Amino acid sequence: MNRAKEKVVLVFHSSVRSSWNETLGGFYRYARRQGWNVQVIEHKPNRTSIDDLLSFWHPAGVVVEGGMDEEGAFLSDVFEHVPTIYLACDQRHLRRGVPRVNHDSESLGRAAAREFLSLGLASYGFFGFTDIFWSDDRYRAFADTLRLNGRDAVRFTRRFFEAEGGEVEKGFRRAFAAWLQSLAKPAGVLAANDLLGVEVLNICAAIGLKVPEDVSVLGIDNDE
Repeated sequence: MNRAKEKVVLVFHSSVRSSWNETLGGFYRYARRQGWNVQVIEHKPNRTSIDDLLSFWHPAGVVVEGGMDEEGAFLSDVFEHVPTIYLACDQRHLRRGVPRVNHDSESLGRAAAREFLSLGLASYGFFGFTDIFWSDDRYRAFADTLRLNGRDAVRFTRRFFEAEGGEVEKGFRRAFAAWLQSLAKPAGVLAANDLLGVEVLNICAAIGLKVPEDVSVLGIDNDE
């Protein structure tokens, strides 16, 4: 193969979650069939570094995973001259009509509510991220389904990729532990993703709540 003529596709993604590594494996399998050279960008780029990457690679296309975009670097105008697919990106940040593929967060929230309702629990909670669109969507569908069945969901959130440590983190843990203690038992807690699900399990263990006897926990993403 003449590599000088090989099409380059840039993939901006985060490898934090195992589910995303499975997605990346799918990109590689398809790219091999198409004869594409996939270049994965794992660091969190800013506007300048994106421009530099585009100038260096002159890609035929770009795939953008929105979970990396904490500072708005992936606003759709930065790629306006390159064919781009957005994955799990907040549509409010994109131009109308740009191609995007998002999780069906509503169906996930409804499925979790149905599972918990079948257990006859005393209360229901949701642990999510603050002001993250897919976390909000999962909570809304979860709460709406419970409300349809005469039950309520209470929510507790934390910042996405919490950067502070020390007293800020200690304060979060104390508040979260108190929230878990306040739920009527047995309780069901839906975590917006599996990373948060692990936090629920760890705090329950730290304060002596038994899983699943006191608190049943569901996470999302199949991150083993």
